[in-house]
Amino acid sequence: MELIIDGSLIRDKEALFKESIKQLDGADYAGHNLDALYDILTEQPKEIEVQILAPKMVRKAVGAEYYHRLLDMLEDCCSKIVIEP
Repeated sequence: MELIIDGSLIRDKEALFKESIKQLDGADYAGHNLDALYDILTEQPKEIEVQILAPKMVRKAVGAEYYHRLLDMLEDCCSKIVIEP
């Protein structure tokens, strides 16, 4: 399974979660934070590969510290992360 985080679609943290949850089987998940996203990712039946498009835009939208926390979380629970400039 693949999760694509497209910086051109991410305007803030809420958009990050909405776009991510829309692609995963967690559409009704209430939490919109990194812990909730981690739970959704680790509950998937298949390994998750993440592709981050326009990472500078994602970083700007969610803030540098939060972006690095996102990357750390993804490294913990996803099989592969590809960051496209």
